[in-house]
Amino acid sequence: MRLTHYAVHRRLATSAIVVALVVLGVYGLLRLPVDFLPNITHR
Repeated sequence: MRLTHYAVHRRLATSAIVVALVVLGVYGLLRLPVDFLPNITHR
């Protein structure tokens, strides 16, 4: 109950935490290694 009470009464802090999590998520997603030409071998 305290978490919801805090989130409702401290909207700016809650918004800042959400924005920080989104930014960190996008940063982590962009840093993922992607191999566009994977090495494929046939048997």
